This record gives sequence, C-alpha cells and structure tokens, in this order.
Amino acid sequence: MARKCKEDDDVEKALKKEMEEQKGALVDALERQAEATLALAEAGAAGAGLEDADRDMGLLREWVDTAEDAKYLGLHARWELLAGRAAQALRCIDRKVKEDAPTPSRETLETRAKVLEALGWTYWAEKQRGEILDRFPASYPLF
Repeated sequence: MARKCKEDDDVEKALKKEMEEQKGALVDALERQAEATLALAEAGAAGAGLEDADRDMGLLREWVDTAEDAKYLGLHARWELLAGRAAQALRCIDRKVKEDAPTPSRETLETRAKVLEALGWTYWAEKQRGEILDRFPASYPLF
C-alpha cells in the first residue's frame, strides 16, 4: 500500500515525481525482459520456456495488471497463448484490437490470427490473414 503525499509541499512533489519515474523505468525494464523471454520461448530457443516466461510475467504483473492495461494486452495475450490458454488470449487480443481501433497494428492482427488458429478456427484465422493483406499490402499500386 502507498500513502498519499502532501501535495502542497514542494519537496514531497519532487520526491513523488522521482519515485514515479523510477517505477516507470522498472516497469519498462520488466516489460522488455518479459517480451524477450516470450520471443525466445515462442521460437523454441534452448534455455527459454514457459517457466521463464511465467517468472518474467509474474514480475511484471507485480507492478501492473497486464490483463487490464491496454499497453500490455498484446504481451499478455502472447503469454496466455504460450501457456495453452487460447480462449484467454483471444479475450485479451480482442480487447487490444478494440483499443487500437480503427487501425490496429499488423502485429496485433497477426497475433489474433495465431490465437484463432490455436483454437482450431481455421476459417476465421484465414479470414484474419486476408484482412491483414488488405490493410497492409506488400506494395501499393501506382494509381
């Protein structure tokens, strides 16, 4: 639990700002660590697996709610998919698509296609991949 500081004291304001900056730096470092571990685990690299991803996501989740904060929804969905919880991953990635509307990123849509494939919904996965090609063509026509 944290106590509220006195807002009228300049020293307290400066201390609060400094602590918030330190927390932001820590959360950013934990996010990058979890991202790297997930990428290694997804690639099947030796020495990186679900246990490592669980550990790193646990550290990050001590500071932020990755399942609710829009910034971390894509990361959380990838973790859920790696753990075999495709339905939870779909819930998170759908929220991420809705948050990024009207133009979700290509990475978000590709993750959604992977999740749909993991659920066995190949028709919807192919439809999602077609949408990705429509939104992000390899090259644009001249006119």
